Amino acid sequence: MSSVKAAVAIALCVGLLAACSKPAGGGGGGAASSAAPAAAVPAGPPGVVGQADLPKVRGGEWELTDPTDPETKVRTCVLERPFGVGQLRESCRAPVFHRTADGGYSIDTDCSQNGVTSRMQVTMHGDPQSAYSTDARLTLALKAGDTPRTSDTHTDYRYIGACSASDQARAEALAKDGG
Repeated sequence: MSSVKAAVAIALCVGLLAACSKPAGGGGGGAASSAAPAAAVPAGPPGVVGQADLPKVRGGEWELTDPTDPETKVRTCVLERPFGVGQLRESCRAPVFHRTADGGYSIDTDCSQNGVTSRMQVTMHGDPQSAYSTDARLTLALKAGDTPRTSDTHTDYRYIGACSASDQARAEALAKDGG
């Protein structure tokens, strides 16, 4: 896979990284629910916030669409969890979370390992209980001195409903394993 294709693939996975993150508290349980959603997006002034201040994405089956290819839709089962970037490698600095002036949220993090450096910025807008979108920017340099390459990806997410029993079990197993 070429480095550009790898960067695009990584950027496309940013939204899915959030889908793979452990639920709050680090446990593996927590059923995806089709019950009435909790309050959508916590209100507050723009600025740096803690992970606890991020809105929770509703557990259940979600459909992901890239507007540049609206025919391709991916469905995934997620556990209720705070919006986030999932488990980061040890080579990444802790993410910085922001509430934006227009009511969205952003996450920034940098990673560096074996000469490869990357910067990931993800912004979320909408209601993580029913429909939201993310804009992700990945800047990647594959070796020291390389000109960094940047990939931008927009993804739309739409809540479908409760997960099937088998998809729910897979999502719980993935969370339990730290994925």
